[in-house]
Amino acid sequence: MAAVAPDTDEWQPPPHEPEIGDIESYQAFARALNAPPKKLIPIGERDRRWYNKKSHILLEADPEALVTPEKLAQWRPNIDNVPVGERRCPQCGHAHKNPALVKTYCLCHHCSFIHEPASTIASMVKKKWLREQGKIRILAASYGHPSDASQAVDCTAALEALCEKSARESLFLDRTEDLRRTLSNGKDPAPGARKVVIVRYILNGRRGTVSTWEGNFAGRLKEDFEIKGGAARPLINIVRAQYGQPGGIKNGRGAFDVTDSLQARVHAARGRFCIVKRDEHLPSWFGEPSLGRAKTLTVEYEINGSAGEMHEYELNGRLMYPMSVAASPSVAPQILIESASYGWTEELLDAWKARYHKDIFDMLVSASRDSCPSHDDVGGAPRRQAIRAKRTAGLALTREDNNRLRKLPAIEEKLKKLYQLKAGSVDATGLVQRRVEACGGSLLFFAGDSPEEELASWASVELQKLQVDPTVADDLNAELGDPTPYQSKLLHIEYLIVGHDAERRTEAPEATASGYEANFIMQRKGIVERVLTNTDEGKAFCSEHVLIGIPTIMPTVEVRYASYGHPTKPKFNWNVTEAVKWLANAQGGSRLHLDTDLDLDETFGDPCPGMRKKLVIRYYVRGFHGCTRVDEDPMDYLSTDIQIGYLPTADDPFGAKPPRNATQIAVDEIQKLRMVDATGRSTEVKEGKYTHLGRAW
Repeated sequence: MAAVAPDTDEWQPPPHEPEIGDIESYQAFARALNAPPKKLIPIGERDRRWYNKKSHILLEADPEALVTPEKLAQWRPNIDNVPVGERRCPQCGHAHKNPALVKTYCLCHHCSFIHEPASTIASMVKKKWLREQGKIRILAASYGHPSDASQAVDCTAALEALCEKSARESLFLDRTEDLRRTLSNGKDPAPGARKVVIVRYILNGRRGTVSTWEGNFAGRLKEDFEIKGGAARPLINIVRAQYGQPGGIKNGRGAFDVTDSLQARVHAARGRFCIVKRDEHLPSWFGEPSLGRAKTLTVEYEINGSAGEMHEYELNGRLMYPMSVAASPSVAPQILIESASYGWTEELLDAWKARYHKDIFDMLVSASRDSCPSHDDVGGAPRRQAIRAKRTAGLALTREDNNRLRKLPAIEEKLKKLYQLKAGSVDATGLVQRRVEACGGSLLFFAGDSPEEELASWASVELQKLQVDPTVADDLNAELGDPTPYQSKLLHIEYLIVGHDAERRTEAPEATASGYEANFIMQRKGIVERVLTNTDEGKAFCSEHVLIGIPTIMPTVEVRYASYGHPTKPKFNWNVTEAVKWLANAQGGSRLHLDTDLDLDETFGDPCPGMRKKLVIRYYVRGFHGCTRVDEDPMDYLSTDIQIGYLPTADDPFGAKPPRNATQIAVDEIQKLRMVDATGRSTEVKEGKYTHLGRAW
């Protein structure tokens, strides 16, 4: 902006100032007061938007308040000319206590700025390591004080040597071994302090970070430490995970990238599942990203699908062995209870009273306006009695008016009872969330006393798996407590179904990154309310079921083809795909289990009477690609558990199959010689060493 010459009384407006009239009026005002001329303070385009048209007067009155580049240079920490080998924090200027261990001690000890983000750790990974299966590669490791890098040593070479001894298939540290001798050449890096071993590694193309602490004895671990390799492909990948403020990492602070820590937990579970319990103290595991602020744990994950084929022989119309496809993983929490109360709060009482008043007003006033137009100009009280006045006068009423009058006494009675109630309630958020967890994180169910509608098929299947009897009503006084004995209570639940993509972060909404089609669960919110009355025994039951669940939009297990008939002759096979699909959908669509008590002839028919038959099922399991976010409670613990993957309590769908005898293997080989499709067409049998067995069969 142009400045005013010192020897002139005229003001020079800035070249980029659009409002010349304001400058001229201010010049005239300054001349009227005989004020000495002053220079206009230059304002950059970035700063101009913070001021209005009259801000020039304020700037001239206090020019020292303007932030200039010179002042910013004074406040900025000097990290340019640092000595060789030293590393300073760009936020506060403090030097890192041990720059050689910045890969494991990646936080500033003063302001918790992230010195080494995950992207820089990824640059250490060689391309050939990403293609290795089952091999452990140590990226960085340290042993010493948990937060002071100056009291720690680099033990990468020592752990690399241990990996080499096991052909990089495992890394094991015994709890009886003296770590000072193994990792730090017999020296104690932090005398008198409880030390920790931090290891960053790569396994099956995924990075991991794991920490293990010393126990009661110096130099000895609290428990055995092991990282297992193996050629098995992991079924779960943690795409991204952050712990801290809900907005994520801003300018290198506020949240930590904990992807590697959760992926290490997946590696420890052989790639099958990842569980984070609510009783784990997260700052002790991840660190403290934002002290004193509410934090969340956000996990974006991918669960790979699978495709396979099952085949089993029958004997006397029954399967010889059960056939089961239980490849539906657990994804929890899928239902988050935002708030739940049992009883009557002051706010809920006022809301219900207002609701009944509105119903009465809508029934009578709106009806009188429609049926009695001449009463539109009458006062409120005569108008509310319009329908009753018409009936008293012997006038005909419409069907709608009669229906309103029939409902009116019941609503007035309910409103009268509301005014007789006393406020009193208990916060049942935690108790209801635990009940959701007991049902696998995807179902909330309170059985009603006299429900009018039957449960949906998917809900019946889920309750059957959980061994819950829907005919036995739940006593909510025993479950949640009785805040107001001898009077009715209200169960009020506000919930959120997070879905598989709650944060809208996934880049492939219709397919996972590994190429499998995604199974969708949409996000939605809702409120459930039930009014309960106490029985003479002091119990309280809902009249209707309380059911909050997540029926999948697409079935998890999709049967692509199924045949039943002769083991080696396709012309004696029947296509039973639709029948097997019906069996899978009847079991909820997430599993398929055929037991030995199933009558195959009754279910599928008998394509070749008198011959031993074979059931073949080709299936496809959809993958999952989603994101879940769980808030902390005030004590740095999660509000609910996080469970992702195939939990150890369930049957492993990718485990070892029972061995087959020689005859079964021979017939299987013959079956592979034929190309059978869904239409039943086949090629000729190629002669081989098992052909005679097939003909004899």
